[in-house]
Amino acid sequence: MLIFKDRRMNPSTNANNVEVQKTHGQFRSLVASLPFCVHEIDLDGNLISMNPTGLRMVNETEESAVYLKPYLDFVAERDKPRISALLDKAFNGEGSTFEFEVMSELPIFYSSCFIPLYDAAGSQQSVLGYTQEITKNKSKEKELKQEKKRLAKQRDAQVTFSKLSYSKKNPAFDIIKNILQISASTLDVARISLWEVVDNTSLSCVALYHRTSGEFEYDINLSADNYPKYFNALSISQVIDASDAHSDPRTSEFSENYLLPLGITSMLDTIVTSGEHFTGVLCSEHIGKKREWQVDEISFSSSASYHIARCLTEERKEQLAFENQEQAQKMHHTQKLESLGLLAGGIAHDFNNILTTIMGNADLALRTLPEHSNATALIESVKKSTVLAAELAQQMLAYSGKSPFTKTPIHINPFIEDMIHLLRISISKNAVIKLNLAESLPVIDVDKTQLRQIIMNLVINASDAISKKSGVIAISTGLMYCDKEYFDSTELSSWKSPTTNQPNSDAYLFIEVSDSGCGINKNSLNQIFDPFFTTKFTGRGLGLAAVLGIIRAHKGTIKVYSEENIGTTFKILLPQSETSANVKLHRITDEDVLTECQFSGTVLIVDDEEIIRSMTRAMLETVGYQVLEAADGLESLSVYKEHQQSIDAVLMDLTMPHMDGEEAFRELRRINKNVKLILCSGFSKHDIQEKFYGKGVAGYLQKPFQMNKMLKLVSETIKLNVLE
Repeated sequence: MLIFKDRRMNPSTNANNVEVQKTHGQFRSLVASLPFCVHEIDLDGNLISMNPTGLRMVNETEESAVYLKPYLDFVAERDKPRISALLDKAFNGEGSTFEFEVMSELPIFYSSCFIPLYDAAGSQQSVLGYTQEITKNKSKEKELKQEKKRLAKQRDAQVTFSKLSYSKKNPAFDIIKNILQISASTLDVARISLWEVVDNTSLSCVALYHRTSGEFEYDINLSADNYPKYFNALSISQVIDASDAHSDPRTSEFSENYLLPLGITSMLDTIVTSGEHFTGVLCSEHIGKKREWQVDEISFSSSASYHIARCLTEERKEQLAFENQEQAQKMHHTQKLESLGLLAGGIAHDFNNILTTIMGNADLALRTLPEHSNATALIESVKKSTVLAAELAQQMLAYSGKSPFTKTPIHINPFIEDMIHLLRISISKNAVIKLNLAESLPVIDVDKTQLRQIIMNLVINASDAISKKSGVIAISTGLMYCDKEYFDSTELSSWKSPTTNQPNSDAYLFIEVSDSGCGINKNSLNQIFDPFFTTKFTGRGLGLAAVLGIIRAHKGTIKVYSEENIGTTFKILLPQSETSANVKLHRITDEDVLTECQFSGTVLIVDDEEIIRSMTRAMLETVGYQVLEAADGLESLSVYKEHQQSIDAVLMDLTMPHMDGEEAFRELRRINKNVKLILCSGFSKHDIQEKFYGKGVAGYLQKPFQMNKMLKLVSETIKLNVLE
């Protein structure tokens, strides 16, 4: 650290120290106005700076006249050996105070000192010198001894200050407390405190040191509304040196309620700056007789303020570096999850196309087999395996946030109570489930199947964590406020993107699953929601990844608390339903039977996969439909134009080359605004419904589909009256 800017430095190497250099400038301005000589000597013994008072002492007007000239050139011959020896000591880290005499018509006496200066790394950089005329005080030996003692203490304190550097092991707050203690002793004051500027309207006490008791006090506030003259004085001056604090107009506002009760008679306040901005005040308070503040004391207090500003600047720079690094890590994690989500969604879509063919042909094969055929059981086994494979694809879609779901309003407590029997038979016999369900909770809009999957997954994980020992799994519900700050602390804060819906600052219903199991170690805790990460021998690592995707699709969030050997808590937060809490809730079941269905008419199948077109055609023709085919959206337009009068419904894939389903649908609507179209896709039904809501799509078919579901949907679509 240098008090003055070293002209030998390359400014480009100090780009990261702009704030510190600005603070140096503030201190340099103060030093320039001091009535005694302040100079700096490099380690080669040359002057590198001198304030105006010093220049007048050596009969110079410009600092350039003394720059890089040997300091000893300005010392009388008789004093050179003694001062040269003291300077050598300063170069070796030992400060000193000395006097010398300049002969003129009348002798003039000076007091001077050398102070080693160190940089932030602890290496000596230069020597700072103070020279002050003491002729008038020479006759006052007592005062001179006191001054020597005072300057010596200031010198020692300055050396200590210059060695104080911020680090993680030595935080700024500890440095500030150390500076306050040293300054109170050096200035011989009863109280000294640091105040931080808050919004330019108040001061908040960082720390107040009581020298007599050795104790610190905090949390005091001063408002500009109550002390306008004092705040105004701080805004226009760097120093308030009130010898009589009761009558001084800058401090008299404190007299009745502050100064008199505490016995304070004199105040010395010097401002703390960051760059050119006023950020705080170092306040020294004297108790006893009124005290005239000496120039060196004012200078010392300003120097202490500078060192406080320096360590605060260093701390802020490190905090900014840490925050930037943390933000970069979050961004990298976000991009990784987004990429994995897109990959999982794409794989699941293609996988569903393949499963559609397997499941459809299995249905067709069952219809062609004679009754009691030995192959029936084998084909049924193929269908069951296809369903299991489809469930795995749904987990991948859930992770990507694109799984098909249908939201219905529910009351959460009855929903959990209905699951309790299934949950209890699914967990270890050593685990006990306890319910803590809050009353009068609002309705939430959820896909019930997916919510069951979430709760089942978390409860089974909790049971696995308890393992062979006895333990408790607690399922709790309630209502809590979830603002942006809380949301940022949750897992889904990593998913932020321009297209992601963020929770509003509102009350959220929570479902909490806690266990008294083994807990999760810190390394695993950062990975538990990553796809394919698992600590289980037989796990696929998609359970919690799917949970995360489902909650994301429901515009909720999740937070995890865990301590090893104590337990884990998963807290899910879901937004309240937009529907009235008094809504009549009802069950929605899938009807797979084909009662009262009529199978007649012509259906246009549009899909770029030939095997899917052939399989779907066979299904439709089996029950009596006439079928036309098109390999993509573009071909579908020409087929539809040619057979428009006979086509009763269009079954169209959404993702195709040349022209996709969305564009083809728009073109078909131009041909016939009442076209009856069913969209078919391996992606999420919910996403497609939102995208095509109010645009006249007659129905949606999720791949892979079973034959009966498809036939029923086609039959119902043909019966529809499609409106504009």
